[in-house]
Amino acid sequence: MSQPLPPLRWTRLYSVGHPALDAQHRRLFVLINDLVGLQQADATAQRQAVIDTLPRLGKYAERHFKAEELLMARAGADHLDAHREKHRALLAQVQQLQGEIDAGKQPPFHELLLFLRYWLAEHILVTDKRYAPAMATLLMAGELSEAAAEQAAEAELW
Repeated sequence: MSQPLPPLRWTRLYSVGHPALDAQHRRLFVLINDLVGLQQADATAQRQAVIDTLPRLGKYAERHFKAEELLMARAGADHLDAHREKHRALLAQVQQLQGEIDAGKQPPFHELLLFLRYWLAEHILVTDKRYAPAMATLLMAGELSEAAAEQAAEAELW
């Protein structure tokens, strides 16, 4: 058996400089950590947790991506098209994974956790961090608090 993975821990290192987007990222941590917490559970419980959680994770990620892209456009982030493509690719991966699960071909639980953890950490620390300067520009222009309130209300899922 593989060594259990620790839960993802939110630190300031993950902050992208936008309160609503940081809050949304924290929720993604929670969803993934819900699965991480089941590493010692039996295979049936793990399988059911994936069946229950993956659609929620996909829907939440999709809404988060829309909010993020809207704010990136508002901030004039110069790599918006490439960022959108990364979002589309991830959602396609989640849909493919969902299709496999629906067909009874669920990947090993540990591999799924590795994928989700890596994707979230890499996406925030590498891809999302590229728009942090644009968010700082919004902050200096006094537009961030209004945008944060709109996006936080719009992205509320539970």
